[in-house]
Amino acid sequence: MTIVYMQILTHTKNNNLFPDVGSSSATWTGPPRKFVIVQSLLYASLTTSLFAAFLAMLGRQRVGRYLRNRGSSAANKSRDKKRKLDGLEKWHLCITIECLPVMLQFALLLLECTLSVYL
Repeated sequence: MTIVYMQILTHTKNNNLFPDVGSSSATWTGPPRKFVIVQSLLYASLTTSLFAAFLAMLGRQRVGRYLRNRGSSAANKSRDKKRKLDGLEKWHLCITIECLPVMLQFALLLLECTLSVYL
């Protein structure tokens, strides 16, 4: 089967090499182009919304760990809280949380584009 495809590719470059191979055998038998575009947009919308949900849960988990106060003395608690705050700043949690509504709006825009193409 791959030999036939190689012959077709070579035939398109040089018609004299394989004169018996016609270009009519290389017809597309897959779904229509419109359905491929619709499916791609739907998967992009789903991926964006799931990634936003993942980041929201990760942020909620990090904030929950930050608010937990463990330690025996006030100095240990302060050191622990400072270490957690440095970690939140290092991972840019504020920016990540602020990007979540934009990501969800982008996912809705992709879904709307998909529906307009489909209908």
